[in-house]
Amino acid sequence: MTKKPFVYGKYTKEEELALDAFKRAYTGCTSVTEFEPTSYGVYYDVWGKNKNGQVEHIELKLRKEGSDKYSTCFIEVDKWMNLLKDYRERQEKPLPIYINFIGDASNVYVWNLSKVKHAEFHGNIWIDGEVVDRIGLSWKDAWHFVQDETGNYNIVNKGN
Repeated sequence: MTKKPFVYGKYTKEEELALDAFKRAYTGCTSVTEFEPTSYGVYYDVWGKNKNGQVEHIELKLRKEGSDKYSTCFIEVDKWMNLLKDYRERQEKPLPIYINFIGDASNVYVWNLSKVKHAEFHGNIWIDGEVVDRIGLSWKDAWHFVQDETGNYNIVNKGN
């Protein structure tokens, strides 16, 4: 895949903030050793390579403070399907990673979608003024990291 450089201003403010949060948190919350933001329109936000040399396709989401108090975390159906399709069908088997930042980069949830055991389809739900379909993930299936006052990330929950 030919990657085009990430261009600030071409993304929504939320997407730019999520990328900035990833840049601050990736060393403490992932095994990614190198990464590059993807071009606009790709169904994942970051192409990465982990310490084992495996490619990761990473989707980022910045959520409002307290969003992790709900029973499920939503991911768009097409992103879920495309990330898993790449994992199953591409030769390099890129790991499908979904990262949620709650409020900012200090509260982070990380799912390896290839290991999610329970995901629920939620059809015709109302989000931000429109009716959409989503896949619901359990927060407890994610690796949960919280940044301490020294800037280090501590594991609160080891998910799948």
